Amino acid sequence: MMKVSRNWQIISYECIDSTNAEAVRKSADYFADGLIITAKEQSKGRGRMGRVWQSFVGNLFFSQLFKSNAPLWVLTYISSLSVCESIQELCRGLDVKIKWPNDVMVSGGKISGILIESGKNDTAVVGIGVNLQFSPDSKDILYPTTNLRDLGFDISQEDFLQCYLKIFDKYYDTFIAEGFANIRHQWISCSYKLNEEILVSQGNKKQKGIFKGIDENGCLLLKQEDNTLKISAGDVFA
Repeated sequence: MMKVSRNWQIISYECIDSTNAEAVRKSADYFADGLIITAKEQSKGRGRMGRVWQSFVGNLFFSQLFKSNAPLWVLTYISSLSVCESIQELCRGLDVKIKWPNDVMVSGGKISGILIESGKNDTAVVGIGVNLQFSPDSKDILYPTTNLRDLGFDISQEDFLQCYLKIFDKYYDTFIAEGFANIRHQWISCSYKLNEEILVSQGNKKQKGIFKGIDENGCLLLKQEDNTLKISAGDVFA
């Protein structure tokens, strides 16, 4: 297997607007192997579809900046699978699943979200938030939330980050050497509500059906009677 794992350099801030925003700014003159931007607090944290990401001190917020040979949609699955396996490794016994496309759930509560963006100079930015100690509580949040401390696990930001990067590098190497098939298989094995009825919301359009996993291009497979829809973007509700 061709190894492309990086020597990640870490830059830490006390407070920043958004680790993703800083990573995008740094991508303008980026030449290093792999960079991590992390902060104790974010003043303008962002989630998918322009949503606000509440950034409590004690939780983990970081962004990866690197030159990528993988499409952004592949990074969605690599990063969410890496967060899922990090929790499984650090917190034995928890019921950890991934809700399509990239929300990591523990016992039905969202514990992590991921925002992936393009940087300049052929770079990718993978932004991740993990609720280590506190759970956001807002009318803007679409799903129940949870955190590792309330679940009985006191995991430091450094320990979680190092575990995640080890697993991320493993799956990124796998994609470069073998393509998406193995990652797809592993992701489906961790997926939330597999073979159960879900509701997919795409703005004003809502579709019900049985969640059958993802296809070779990362599209959600939604079985409706004799038809299976392929959905590339949306929000999943149980």
